[in-house]
Amino acid sequence: MNVGIVGSFVVGGIVLISLLNVQLGVQKTANQQTMNLSAKQQLEAVVDLVEYDFPKIGYLVGPTAIQQAQANQITFQSDLYDQDTVLTVTWRYDTTQPNTDTRNPNDFTLQRIISGQASTVNLNIVDFNLQYENSHGNTTVNPDSIRGIHVSIVCQSPEMINDRFYEAAWEKTFYPVNLRLALQ
Repeated sequence: MNVGIVGSFVVGGIVLISLLNVQLGVQKTANQQTMNLSAKQQLEAVVDLVEYDFPKIGYLVGPTAIQQAQANQITFQSDLYDQDTVLTVTWRYDTTQPNTDTRNPNDFTLQRIISGQASTVNLNIVDFNLQYENSHGNTTVNPDSIRGIHVSIVCQSPEMINDRFYEAAWEKTFYPVNLRLALQ
């Protein structure tokens, strides 16, 4: 055999293996970015709903609008759609009902219930936590003294990539104007 031809095959094989490794690395990174983007998009959809509802707590009702306040559930009254109709709204994160639409075992059901009409928010939510504060900034669970609501949400990717779920987190404290009316 010709040594030049054998050497060419060896060098060509090394180059081919190197190209395959680069391709695998690019594919791995693309999969990770896709799952990361998925978690962020799911979170953005949930945040849009929360940012629509929570500032309107107590609209046309006043500071007694909150009926129930727990770490994973809040029930309040509001004229949510500005139609002179007070609705009862409940946000409930139910860790007893896993989201079976994904392979993520940490993914549970968030419900948004408006005057008895429930809609399930299946957006890969793995944590939905509410904390409440009074007018002095102290933690409270007394519905009549709540003036601020701190919301934290974590979404994860629906599928595991490289032995992990990618996640996106968001948190914000709302001070609904209508809950502060009692201070004036």
